[in-house]
Amino acid sequence: GAGFSTLGAGFSILGAGFSTLGAGFSILGAGFSTLGAGFSILGAGFSTLGAGFSTLGAGFSTLGAGFSSLGAGFSLSSTSFTAGFSFTSFEERSSLGMAF
Repeated sequence: GAGFSTLGAGFSILGAGFSTLGAGFSILGAGFSTLGAGFSILGAGFSTLGAGFSTLGAGFSTLGAGFSSLGAGFSLSSTSFTAGFSFTSFEERSSLGMAF
């Protein structure tokens, strides 16, 4: 009888140990779940950031194209002025007050 009583007590302690272990794994599982959610939010943040940089890049590309067109316009204007100036004679330039 005493042997069975001791054995019963041993199993009771063992049961309590497994219960504690189960609770520990439950807490660990919850921790990993929270960690997973955190990484998911972080991933979404980086995705949004990536999209923002992509839009910014497209904006700079458009701006670059605008400056390129502006440069072409100035180049054309300069060419027209130079061509027009070449065709004016020395007399015409003198009458306009241009000493060269």
